[in-house]
Amino acid sequence: AHHAPPAPFTLTTKSFETPFGTAESDQEFIHGLLKRAGEAARLMDHELVHRNEHSVEFQTIFLKHAHPRAPFRIVPLLCSSFEPHCGNGSPSTAALVEDTIQALSETIRSSERRITVVAGVDLAHVGPRFGDDEKLDEKLVAWMTGEDAKSLRCLAAGDPEGFWRSVMNDGNKRHVCGLAAVYTALRLLDGASGRLTRYDFAPD
Repeated sequence: AHHAPPAPFTLTTKSFETPFGTAESDQEFIHGLLKRAGEAARLMDHELVHRNEHSVEFQTIFLKHAHPRAPFRIVPLLCSSFEPHCGNGSPSTAALVEDTIQALSETIRSSERRITVVAGVDLAHVGPRFGDDEKLDEKLVAWMTGEDAKSLRCLAAGDPEGFWRSVMNDGNKRHVCGLAAVYTALRLLDGASGRLTRYDFAPD
């Protein structure tokens, strides 16, 4: 959630219209999650931020394009910044974050359907445009790609705490966008491992 509402997670019950048809929201899953998480999670407090966000919107377009006839349903969930709740420490130490992740995990485990976890993120943002004093040059790019590689190794290993530390050890100097979403996805995947298929960056 680019507008960073104060609640760590923001859910919507709404479906998403795309040029390839509507991506219907999974009402059964959503209501099960709301019941498990309870009002304390504040999942619906800032629902309107979905209106101007592209983090979920882009993913629904890609999914409808890639699977035009698949009857999939979505659970549109935005992750805000976790740092106000846990500082540089692990999000698992913040009750509001941890309790919601546990509610998500329980809802996934209780579902009889196949669940796919998608994190729509774009990772590092460096250079003067993003508040850095250093100019965007080969030295800065080399540092960014080296630090990104460390984070991506943690991601491929299915290590949420290692991934979090790889970004927050220096106070998130790379301005990693999607840090909370990746951490949450790794927690929900519960130790699954993966592999890096491609890495690249776009200078602007």
